[in-house]
Amino acid sequence: MPTTTSMEPLLSSRRIVLWVEDMTTKEYLLKIWQPEDSLFQILIAGSNESVKAVVHDNIKSGYDHVFGLIDRDFGDSNRHRWGEPNNGLSVFKPERFKPERHEIENYLLDWDALAGCTENSRNNRTRNEIETRANGFAAELLCWMACRQTIVTLRERLLGNFPLHPRLNKIDSLDKAKDYIMKSRHWWRALPGTNQYIANERNISLELKWTHGNHKDDLEDGNWVKSFSGKEIYCHIKGFMVNARYAPVETMDTDLAKSVAEWQFANGAIPQELLDLKDCLKTRVGIP
Repeated sequence: MPTTTSMEPLLSSRRIVLWVEDMTTKEYLLKIWQPEDSLFQILIAGSNESVKAVVHDNIKSGYDHVFGLIDRDFGDSNRHRWGEPNNGLSVFKPERFKPERHEIENYLLDWDALAGCTENSRNNRTRNEIETRANGFAAELLCWMACRQTIVTLRERLLGNFPLHPRLNKIDSLDKAKDYIMKSRHWWRALPGTNQYIANERNISLELKWTHGNHKDDLEDGNWVKSFSGKEIYCHIKGFMVNARYAPVETMDTDLAKSVAEWQFANGAIPQELLDLKDCLKTRVGIP
């Protein structure tokens, strides 16, 4: 998504530009960041990779007040760097404390907020009903979560040491290009062993069992609210609460997210991490 002349008003009209993955994230953040929401232009890129690409492109074009927020999913977080002066981050990923929040929808799995928000007025589901329903659905996702985590782990084994793109001043000949690729972390030497590991059915079974056990622990102690796929559970709870399709799915997702945000704002229950993110972005652009 290249920076074009038609985008300049969007990139220049607010002190901070934040690219996010979807409409739900945008509307949720604007609600919980009020009244300072007027500082932010929140734009939608559509996916994790698109956020990173468009932020890089905007910064390259001279917009140094542009940032991105992406879901952690199964990856690492850079939350521990948010409070560092001049942290240099352009794309933010929550949170470093275990268990990390899987994605933005995990902030919406707030049983008090879901029960108390105005969107719940249709069916008046109780807090206990909502939490019990969510717990039951999370239990059904246990093996699915183990499968997803194992796939990510195997992909990391295969590509984790794959060479990064070189700096501009590093490559000025094809010989240097070849040397850079072949010598970068010796990734190619590890491929035979990695392939052998992945091709071993016993290793896959052990990975699945280990991951399943970790997710089962989260399920039993309640930490699944952070570590499981919040998007799937949030959509399930939305269907339980609303129990009717009154608009397109994205609109219904956004309506409930805004309603939860309004309850959290009114009741002093905004996730601290997201308040920290707002403050970090303000600091980065020189707003006290």
